Amino acid sequence: EIKEILDFRHPKAMKMKIPDDVPEGEGEFLVQWKGDEGQDWIDADDVFKFGLIAIRRYFDKRREERRVMESNFMKKLTHISSLYDIVCGNIECERENEYKLKIGGLTDEFLFELNHPVWGEKITKLFEIVRENGSCYVWVNRFQLRHIFSSCVEAWEKKGRTHPTPKEIENMDWFEYGQYLKRKDEGYY
Repeated sequence: EIKEILDFRHPKAMKMKIPDDVPEGEGEFLVQWKGDEGQDWIDADDVFKFGLIAIRRYFDKRREERRVMESNFMKKLTHISSLYDIVCGNIECERENEYKLKIGGLTDEFLFELNHPVWGEKITKLFEIVRENGSCYVWVNRFQLRHIFSSCVEAWEKKGRTHPTPKEIENMDWFEYGQYLKRKDEGYY
């Protein structure tokens, strides 16, 4: 009987987050047996047959480790070098040519880079991270954002095309009200 799964070996192991991501007939798990100090590399299909609970625990443990590592790096980061390094949370607001993008997380590749003792020190400071109310944001040129996170931009623009309620209009600051009038003149609503 399996006590614990210690490691998983597969070329795309870093991208696999749940047991269902493991392709059939591929990969190996490093298994520790109950009542035995020995460890063995076992074919993934064999482990799935009699150790599904251990596999779930392994992926839960990896998810938690990743969450802790991401949280530690997010506290330290001041800049990012590319929008490909982050996961898009959503767009919060806009200026004339920029969107304020909430950082939803870091990509696996960027976490790996940060975790490497040398690479993490060499981040080109293209986008400054702004912290507000416990969340992290970056101001991004609208063309760059549209190129990388087009679905996020489309959702924001679609939201911008819905006519605001009178209460929302009343609560707008001068910049938002100017945007509203500009959109109204352009026939958005």
